[in-house]
Amino acid sequence: MAYPWIIFKILHMQYSLVSLLMAFTAIVAVLQVALSTYGHRCHHPALRFLQWGASAVFIPLTAYIISYYMTKIKTMSCEDERYYLLDCSYDPFSEQCMPGFFTELLIVWTVLIQIIKGNTDIASAAVVTEALPVHGEAGGSRPFVELLAYSIWTTGLLLYYHINVKFWRWVLMLPICVIYSIKVVVKLTAFHRARGSFALGRNVNVIAGYMTQVYDFEEDGAGRPPRYIVIGEEKQHLEKTPNGYRIKACALEGNAITCSTLLTLDKIWPLWASGDPLLSSQSLQLRDLCLSFALFKSLRRRFAGYPLVEAGSPKALDFVLSGMLADADDHGRTFRVLIDELAFASNFYYSCLPWPFIGGWLAILYIFVSLLIVLGVFLMGTVLLSAIVLQAKSFYLIITFILTVAVLVMELWAMMSGMRSNWTKLALLHHYIKNNGNLCYAVKKVVAMVLRFGAVKRFDDKFGQNTMLEPRRFYKPPILLPKKLFHRASLLKSVDVPPEVKAAVLASLGRNSGRLSNGTAAILRSSLRDDIIWSCQGDHVLTVDILLVWHIGTSLFEMKYQPHNTSSPRTADMITATHLSQYCSYLVAAVPDMLPDDATWTKVHYREVTKDIKRSLGPAGGNNCYSHLVESLGASSRHRILQDGSKLAKHLVREVERQEEEGDKTRDEAAVWELLAEFWSEMVLYLAPSDNIKGHIEALSRGGEFITLLWALLLHAGITSRPCDVTEP
Repeated sequence: MAYPWIIFKILHMQYSLVSLLMAFTAIVAVLQVALSTYGHRCHHPALRFLQWGASAVFIPLTAYIISYYMTKIKTMSCEDERYYLLDCSYDPFSEQCMPGFFTELLIVWTVLIQIIKGNTDIASAAVVTEALPVHGEAGGSRPFVELLAYSIWTTGLLLYYHINVKFWRWVLMLPICVIYSIKVVVKLTAFHRARGSFALGRNVNVIAGYMTQVYDFEEDGAGRPPRYIVIGEEKQHLEKTPNGYRIKACALEGNAITCSTLLTLDKIWPLWASGDPLLSSQSLQLRDLCLSFALFKSLRRRFAGYPLVEAGSPKALDFVLSGMLADADDHGRTFRVLIDELAFASNFYYSCLPWPFIGGWLAILYIFVSLLIVLGVFLMGTVLLSAIVLQAKSFYLIITFILTVAVLVMELWAMMSGMRSNWTKLALLHHYIKNNGNLCYAVKKVVAMVLRFGAVKRFDDKFGQNTMLEPRRFYKPPILLPKKLFHRASLLKSVDVPPEVKAAVLASLGRNSGRLSNGTAAILRSSLRDDIIWSCQGDHVLTVDILLVWHIGTSLFEMKYQPHNTSSPRTADMITATHLSQYCSYLVAAVPDMLPDDATWTKVHYREVTKDIKRSLGPAGGNNCYSHLVESLGASSRHRILQDGSKLAKHLVREVERQEEEGDKTRDEAAVWELLAEFWSEMVLYLAPSDNIKGHIEALSRGGEFITLLWALLLHAGITSRPCDVTEP
């Protein structure tokens, strides 16, 4: 007689297991959304494996659970269901029957997850595999093919379920699956077109050959814009040579209106003086945007490992010093050009293909399909959420609501960000110029409206700050995960880059005529040169040692002479010195791979110094007054770096006291702050040249680094390496 009871227990245990798998699948679904959207902010390998694992396990889980429920629906009676199912009606195919309901729910989740993955798992549509060797040449069209295979599998699953169970919501689900498959096909087609395009995929080869033309064969054009390519590269403009591609002379002759569709800066910029109302209304912004895009194309050669023909070229240096830095008071514009340039790079390598660049009809089809998906998901979500409310299953209601909203937000955001993108502006500008402005009134209004949109920020105009003498420097992670899962750069304070810092750095580059110095030039110009030159010169002086010693010295000097009330404003030199000092300390602490010294050694060295600082400060942070710290850090038992930092601070303070004794009240503190500002401006430029291309590309995924802006600026000036005036390990 115990046999029926055993059967009941087995069925109950099996259903409990499936219920647990159902709940686990829901958690995996939410994990995929979170990790696909925010995973680029976390760089720990465990997070990457978790993301890959969640993606890999979702399809088998859903397949097993759906298969289980479909088997039960076919074989069981409603009386059997009541033993182990809640809220089951006598109709096994009604909304209230839980196996059918759960199966429908899983199919819906599968469709929504695939749509979300389609918007988040595909990083640059163009040609990371063609033009980014540092990423490993892997992948290619694989994500698109996988998405297409998954969408076909989901569509087949939906049809199979409908044939066997009469799934009535297929009226909404099937069109969504078909439309999504069409969207994936459009993306796959666009990807292959972009990969073979001379304007995107093969553009780096074209630009490499063209820059050789510009620097080797063309004469200097004083006072005219450089002939850098902006947009419009096509096959008919090119000719193959043993040394790569060349641009035909006929494509470069004439102006933008009377000649070919290939647009260069020297063709485009004169158009803003032609009196065209659409161009003249946004002359400065569009001119700078064209320059940013041309510089981005030039920068791609460095990302792809191509040699730079302009390295060491006086023409390149003159382009930066006499062109980009011509207006010493407009430093904001120079950095805006650089920020837009790196924003193009960030979009290219870390976002989906900008739909304006996938071609005319493909772009229109892409937008139309996206709108249909938004409409279909909205209707399906409304129907399904109503059914879940009737079932009173709040857990599944929350999961379904999250997935539905995620799809709607992602699709709408992708369309809106594409509309606001700088890529869109350039595509429309190219179309407008090709047609000589002969567009209908409505189209002109649309073009003018889009050109006024502000682009979505992909590069943060911020930099990290780290004060070694402050015992609690690290922030908590933005979500409840261990700190080790996050890049150290995201755990340190970041602030907007002050205009004073930008002005000082550009002034330093111009003052030294492009010659880099690790701070010795600023020291040799000061009255303290004989007292503090030891900190930057010597056979065993390393760059990291200089940074740490001068950071400690600057921090101690700031403690001594910082304004104690708001009525005493901070001077430009004070702002520059303190911010750049803390930024260089941040580089040592968070991104040592961007510094000249070995990254592993730098981490160990920094850890030793900070441990000794903590010992000198005491368990509670110690007394933070200048007199106490300068003596505590300068004790003979302390680390050599701390002793040198204390020694440097004493020299700086002694210089102020000396000038006060001589009665020069106007130059007491100000002279030292000027020295510190010039030193740190020279130092951050000295640090910028680097062969660590991978580090700069990874920094773009975190929102960018200030040193990457300077790295790009120096590359355009032909400065690709540091002078060998400091011994490195």
